[in-house]
Amino acid sequence: MRAGSAAPAPVEITHWRSGLIEIDDDWAAHDGDNMAWAAPGLDDRNWQTVDLEEMGSAQPGWHWYASI
Repeated sequence: MRAGSAAPAPVEITHWRSGLIEIDDDWAAHDGDNMAWAAPGLDDRNWQTVDLEEMGSAQPGWHWYASI
């Protein structure tokens, strides 16, 4: 910067609210374990829909979750 010139005005940027996102909506769940459930084309429309905030404490065993 040359002597006597003004500093550039600060540029306003979009603020990241908290860095957190909600992940409790639109999930399907299936108890058990089957690697076929990881297939990209899996039809999980028959899986039970769940609200992660209302599921209560963790349960023992394997559980698969899919975003719907």
